Amino acid sequence: MDSSRGANPMDQSFFASRVNALFAGNTTIDSADVISAANDLGHVVSAEEIAEIRSGECADPSFAAVAAIAAAFRVSLTYFTASTDLDSSLFSSIAN
Repeated sequence: MDSSRGANPMDQSFFASRVNALFAGNTTIDSADVISAANDLGHVVSAEEIAEIRSGECADPSFAAVAAIAAAFRVSLTYFTASTDLDSSLFSSIAN
C-alpha cells in the first residue's frame, strides 16, 4: 500500500478492520446472517466473498456485499468510510 495516499476510505485493511469490528462486537451475527441480509436486499453474496473481505484479500468488495454487511449489523453504509460527509441519498438511490 502506498502510505503517501493518506486514509483511503475503501483501503483493504481499513475496510476489513471495520467489518471485523462489527463481527467482534456482535457474536450473534455470522456470515450466514450477512448472506441472508443480502438475499433480503435482492443481492447474492457468497461466504467466500465475506471471508475475503474479512481477511483483507478483497480489494474491491461488491456493493451487494457492503450493503448486506451494513444491513445485517444495522449500520449505515457510511460506517465503512473514513468520512462522515457522504451523501446518504446517493447510497439510498443506489440501493433501490
